Amino acid sequence: VTREQFAEQGKKKFSEIDKDGNGSVSNEERQAYRAAKKAEWKEKREQFRKMKEQQAGEQAPAAPETPK
Repeated sequence: VTREQFAEQGKKKFSEIDKDGNGSVSNEERQAYRAAKKAEWKEKREQFRKMKEQQAGEQAPAAPETPK
């Protein structure tokens, strides 16, 4: 990663947070960004958990037969 690429990523992230485009991030903008990211992360965790549960169900061994 070059310095220019690193700086560009920082600018991109800053512009995501600075919703009104005034060149500074207010406390409200920071809080709104954080809340949105937390919701996004929660959704991703939930999707991952469901995927793991589904995989575990598909790989569960069959119950042993009981002798008669």
